[in-house]
Amino acid sequence: MKILDATCGAKGIWYQKNHPFVTFMDKRRGTFSKRAVSKGCKIVNDRKFNIYPDVISEWKNAPFPDNHFDMVIFDPPHLMIDKGKKKSGMMVQYGHLKSAFIIPYPSFIKTF
Repeated sequence: MKILDATCGAKGIWYQKNHPFVTFMDKRRGTFSKRAVSKGCKIVNDRKFNIYPDVISEWKNAPFPDNHFDMVIFDPPHLMIDKGKKKSGMMVQYGHLKSAFIIPYPSFIKTF
């Protein structure tokens, strides 16, 4: 079985971070830090994320032929914006979906 995690990030959904059946893909590589501040508290949490995919590419331009994978895991940042809402820092960095937007399947995903 061949599996593609098309938006792997720090592989947070995986127990086995280097699974032999999985090709990990993300649009970036490196160690990134983010400061998280809890609302209503004075707790500041500096977090580091290690993002080291097998393939560097955006999911829209994946370098794979049609029907290459048996399964594709697609778990992008869930960023939706409605009219009148301000864009967050993550939305500026990663982009966002309009609430009525439907994502078409890329051709390398088998559809049944």
